[in-house]
Amino acid sequence: MADDAPPTGEPRIDGRRAHGERRRRKLLDATLEVIARDGAGHVTHRSVAAAAGVAHSSVAYYFTDIDDILVSALTRAGKRYVEAGDQVFAAVREGADLPTALAESIIGWDVVPGNALMAAEYELYLMAARRPELAPVALEWADRLAEMIGGHVADPGRVQAVVALVEGTLLQALLGRPTTVEDLRSALQRLLDA
Repeated sequence: MADDAPPTGEPRIDGRRAHGERRRRKLLDATLEVIARDGAGHVTHRSVAAAAGVAHSSVAYYFTDIDDILVSALTRAGKRYVEAGDQVFAAVREGADLPTALAESIIGWDVVPGNALMAAEYELYLMAARRPELAPVALEWADRLAEMIGGHVADPGRVQAVVALVEGTLLQALLGRPTTVEDLRSALQRLLDA
């Protein structure tokens, strides 16, 4: 057995594919950087390539057009929220208090004025309001949060109120009005107990 072979039972990872995935992630991170710095309207193959420090042709190789880049960047950004939500609900399954776990997670996202990554993510989110093809990707985070909350709250109206509170809290913090874990926990508790 060769030294570089995977342990028994684990699939062999193609080095070229792994390199391609790393390059693609690098380009998506660069896309978010361009959006954070200059706005979504400035995303071009050249601006993304420059931010990533790669040849222009690399962007064209991995993405068919600007829409492909934007949808992929929005999808990558949304995964961050879905993963955080999954961690919250894993903690709740282990006995954590839902309002506390959710508040600690939200406030722990470093939601502060000037958070360029979050601003870029919200710019993509708002772009979906003008570009219907982006809407399903943009709504994935809110839908996943509603699905998770719905597992603990029977009233669909309260579920939507919790989602709105979380999204509003993130936007307010981004605009310079952050809240505390305790204030958010208290607001969530009131909604969940209503």
